[in-house]
Amino acid sequence: WFWRSFSKHSRTLVLIHQYGWNRQLRRRCWNFLFRDHRFFDQKTFIAAYACMVFIGPIASADVVINFIDTSYAFMAWPNMIMVLVLAGKAKSALNTYFEKYDLS
Repeated sequence: WFWRSFSKHSRTLVLIHQYGWNRQLRRRCWNFLFRDHRFFDQKTFIAAYACMVFIGPIASADVVINFIDTSYAFMAWPNMIMVLVLAGKAKSALNTYFEKYDLS
């Protein structure tokens, strides 16, 4: 019932606001990732963010939701890869813990 009570544009604005939450942290991450590149500076980040804020309300809600889901997928892939890479070390540390405290 919550989403039905808002208009299409209000839902889109809510999603854009959720995606743009904590801009300062995003700027700091951007600066860390692209600190040695001339083109990817603070102004590029602000321009990209402003484009998303402008395009979000005029795009359909499906496009905005798909963009957000894609962004989350791009954030999840490195984590899933590292889970697979570190699985052996985690298992050996868990076995050591179980042996130390006699939990097995």
